[in-house]
Amino acid sequence: MVVQRSVKTAEELAAMADDELVKFLNDWNSPGMHQGDFLVENSFSGLSKAFSEVVHDNPARFAE
Repeated sequence: MVVQRSVKTAEELAAMADDELVKFLNDWNSPGMHQGDFLVENSFSGLSKAFSEVVHDNPARFAE
C-alpha cells in the first residue's frame, strides 16, 4: 500500500505567512514518489489533508 503524504507538514504550512501559503498552494504541482521510499507518494491528497488540519486548528485565520 502506498502512503499519500504532503511535501510539507501541517506545522510547516501553518508557519507560512498567508501570502506565502497561498502562493505555495496555487503553484505546487509535482506529485510523485518520495525520494528514497517507493511506498510514500507526495500527492495532492496528502497536501489537502495537511492543509485541512491547519484550517481546523485555526479557523479564524481563514474566515474572511
